Amino acid sequence: MTLTALKISHLEQLNSKIFALLSTLFSRLKIEHLIKQIGISYQTEPLQTTMTFWIRSAKHGMRLSHVLTG
Repeated sequence: MTLTALKISHLEQLNSKIFALLSTLFSRLKIEHLIKQIGISYQTEPLQTTMTFWIRSAKHGMRLSHVLTG
């Protein structure tokens, strides 16, 4: 393999790693934006394994509480 081909191969690998990282980052940002947009939050109690999810509808101003106990 020539030096030029080796450099191109290395650049292609680096390029694919960068695009994989960016797609992961953008997916996380999209999910975080969606969570903020629909108003999901959670609370945990320190001595129990109880988690409460509050979902707020932007249109109707309703709240739905769902409690998970472990």
